[in-house]
Amino acid sequence: MSNRLRITLLLLVLASARLAHGVPLLDPSVTYPVNQEAQTLAIGDLNNDSRDDAAVAAWPSAVYVFYQQEGGDLAAPVQLPSPNMPLGITAGM
Repeated sequence: MSNRLRITLLLLVLASARLAHGVPLLDPSVTYPVNQEAQTLAIGDLNNDSRDDAAVAAWPSAVYVFYQQEGGDLAAPVQLPSPNMPLGITAGM
């Protein structure tokens, strides 16, 4: 699966979360690029601000974290290096 397709899926999941909170669904699309090949996606509140954030495991060696901002958009990704090839990721409490 291509990076563009994975990021599009990420946006669709976050859009459905926005719709559930009364935010319009049909906002203009936004591309959030990553510098490596996206593998898997996890969504959850990663910084304890009651907003859904996204983490993308990317091959060969990084995890990208997209923090959701107050208006519902995602901030630029924070790249976290990984010493191994992250092929999966999960978010939980």
